[in-house]
Amino acid sequence: MAAGRLLAAILAVLALCLARPPELAYAAGQGVVAVVNDQPITERDVSQRISLMQALGEERGAPVTRQAALGMLVDDVIKRVEAKRYGMEASDVEVTKQVERLASGMKIGADELIARLRKQGITESAFRNYLAAQIGFNRLIASRYRNEI
Repeated sequence: MAAGRLLAAILAVLALCLARPPELAYAAGQGVVAVVNDQPITERDVSQRISLMQALGEERGAPVTRQAALGMLVDDVIKRVEAKRYGMEASDVEVTKQVERLASGMKIGADELIARLRKQGITESAFRNYLAAQIGFNRLIASRYRNEI
């Protein structure tokens, strides 16, 4: 009887492991706090967004909260999905050009900008994902409301 319960428990755990997509299994080790359109948002993503908003000066008198950062990340996932849906997503080349424009505005090179972000705990991919969401969504809005504006 005990062997039967043990076998049932093992099968239940195995079924759960097999039912979870591999990217979620990997992300679970990073503390998944939300899943938006099958894309996990981790604690690390939230902490990087807080650092990014501080680096960009988005605090506006009050520190960026964890909840606000999570909301921004959720919005970015939705923006990227919608931009892709309408064929308006930002290409890697466009994101690279935007990184270069931002760095140029700061009178530094793109590599130095990325190095400065890394020192603040922000990965290049987190920064590029942020830019891609903004570029794609701005393009979508401009296209959709071009005649009304």
